[in-house]
Amino acid sequence: MKGEEDRLPLEEELRERLELRLRACKEGEVPFRTFHKLAALLAMRSGFARSCFEAAGRGTAGRIERWLRQVILAQAENERGQGVSVGSLDADLSIANAALIARKERASQIDQRHLLLALLADKNTGTMNEIAKSLSATSRESIQAAAETGRPRELHPLPQLRSAVPPITREEK
Repeated sequence: MKGEEDRLPLEEELRERLELRLRACKEGEVPFRTFHKLAALLAMRSGFARSCFEAAGRGTAGRIERWLRQVILAQAENERGQGVSVGSLDADLSIANAALIARKERASQIDQRHLLLALLADKNTGTMNEIAKSLSATSRESIQAAAETGRPRELHPLPQLRSAVPPITREEK
């Protein structure tokens, strides 16, 4: 097992967006799932994940965001009280898989592209399976190719975090 000093850090905005989702899951006592991570990626200021999904056709990212919003709302109703599946981002399997991709590329940190590639490669999650079922093979290949060849752009400074797929808060329960 790698030590703390060997662990790659998450890109700052990515960590903040994921932490926001994880905190909302803890408050709502629901598991932290792939759809939360994907919603965080789609909310990134660079628009990288959005552009990758748009490679499958105009409006694809918007359709996925609407579906994510529905799934997150349904989870708040159906899974409340089940608790969070991970206590911290450092214990999350998807992030560990993203770290493997980042290490293979000799990156100094895990960025949104690494996490998107890890999620796209994961055939064991309901989220990614549902998305795959809703797309043609050509569309899936276009998304994968865009994620593999594209790079997120750097944007500074970091504004207040906002998302088209808001986390569930106590008031909405």
